Amino acid sequence: MKTAVLALALGARVAADTCVGTVDVATDSDVMTMQVVRSNHSKTTDTFYYAGPVTVEDGVLSPGMLEEVISGSRNGGRAYLASSCKEEIYDPTTYAAFDLLDKTFTYTTDMSNADCGCNGALYLVSMAQNKEESECGDYYCDANSVCGVRCSEIDIQEGNKHSWHSTLHDAQDGAGAGAGYGGGGDEWNGPRDFTSEQYGPGGNTIDTTMPFQVSVSFPTDSSGQLSAMNMKLEQDGKSLEFGVDEYTYNGQSGFTELTASLSAGMTPTFSYWCSDDMLWMDGAGQDGLGPCPNAPEDGSKCGDTVSFYDFKITGE
Repeated sequence: MKTAVLALALGARVAADTCVGTVDVATDSDVMTMQVVRSNHSKTTDTFYYAGPVTVEDGVLSPGMLEEVISGSRNGGRAYLASSCKEEIYDPTTYAAFDLLDKTFTYTTDMSNADCGCNGALYLVSMAQNKEESECGDYYCDANSVCGVRCSEIDIQEGNKHSWHSTLHDAQDGAGAGAGYGGGGDEWNGPRDFTSEQYGPGGNTIDTTMPFQVSVSFPTDSSGQLSAMNMKLEQDGKSLEFGVDEYTYNGQSGFTELTASLSAGMTPTFSYWCSDDMLWMDGAGQDGLGPCPNAPEDGSKCGDTVSFYDFKITGE
């Protein structure tokens, strides 16, 4: 792990319940105990966008969902890994900065509560290098400027028990280059690397009513540049393997920026949210082969939490 050092005088002031527990991240030679830092706002400081709860129990990190439904959406929790945490203060110099080039990051997830319209996510963003407090007050950044600041983003997982997306994003590329299964619109399809028979409730490879293991690798070429994001979902000896090995944005390789971002170190981020506009991720698409033909009218199908645990980094 590389530790970013930023010359920032003071972290951003926030409400309570900032430090919610610790999780262990095992490496080839050590075990790192990381603080889990909960965000207080998931978008702007408007009341609707207060983030939901995040709990940590026996090493299991679980973003939760607010009960209130507004305009078809329920807001959920978001959290970051960090080396230390202080209540009511967000300090980007403490955010984890994992260099995962030529390494594999592995964890277990349980999304059995997340139905159509729900999104359980684990992703990497360049928060440790971000010097702007952001509209959310916690130095959060991503490729869609959710909190007003853009940065590189690698979505290892966005999904529910019916769909799965893994996506690479340069800082200015909100769409990115992705793989997985699910989503689409009237005139386009999301990724179709596997099917609902293979992945989903009762799936013959990944039965999403049960936990399963996720592995992501970031190999480099002979020049040291990122060459792919390789994904593997595994359960009971069966697996789905897929990934992204081509990424062009604005006529240039998207791997160039992401190589620098991974080398500098990126922060693991966890979130859970829902919307009546999640068909981009789990909809039927133009071909009708996606898992969720209709958008849910509210977030009632989203269970209280999704979970992540058993974190490991190998290849160091």
